[in-house]
Amino acid sequence: MEEPATAGWKTEGRLGGRGRPLHVEIAVETDLSLLPPLLNRVIKDRTFLEEMARFRQMEGRATGKLVLGESLKSIEVKVDAQEVNLVARHDRIPYPVTIHGGAVSFEGERLSVRNLSGGLEPPPFHA
Repeated sequence: MEEPATAGWKTEGRLGGRGRPLHVEIAVETDLSLLPPLLNRVIKDRTFLEEMARFRQMEGRATGKLVLGESLKSIEVKVDAQEVNLVARHDRIPYPVTIHGGAVSFEGERLSVRNLSGGLEPPPFHA
């Protein structure tokens, strides 16, 4: 059975009241190959998007929390991924780039990373 691209569980939220407040928190696990098209829709920084376009064959998963809020009139999205496992190709780097662990946060147009570990995976050598 194939894993879903994105799965959500453990949902908490509130809706309604004066000013039409909204607050929804969803624990999620997602396929990181979906990340570039999403970032293209929400990030406006041209330099960042040009660099992201250099990544190819992005594979991996991340788990974390998706928060939607705080008003129905203007829904803001915040993502906080705590377990990031990624392998990708970048056209400026001759070997696959791997990232394991650490955290990635996204809010508005701000993307931040903390404590990422990773490296380059050269192909095996046989003699």
